[in-house]
Amino acid sequence: MKNDKYGSILKNKMQYKKKIKKVAVSERFKDEDGKVVEWEIRPLTAQEDQILREANTEIKELKGKKGQLFPQLDSNKYSSMLIAACVVFPDLQNQELQDSYGVKTSLTY
Repeated sequence: MKNDKYGSILKNKMQYKKKIKKVAVSERFKDEDGKVVEWEIRPLTAQEDQILREANTEIKELKGKKGQLFPQLDSNKYSSMLIAACVVFPDLQNQELQDSYGVKTSLTY
């Protein structure tokens, strides 16, 4: 008889859902009624995270070790892109929003 003890947790049976969470990131962001505006954030998949890491990693040569290379992650750029990728609302790519903060950037991957 087949043991069905682990049947419901096998990888191909898992029901992965990206859950969007609402979070009040700051008391500074309020709507017309004075209520704190909640941002919507989502988790990234491992594949999305890997894409971000690869996009922000350069191959550098070790100083004093000619020919020896190593990967170096630009952690500031990676962190910025990671945060931007997780934010669902507000739309950080929105031109009006960027203009209001004097930001002219597109953090895409």
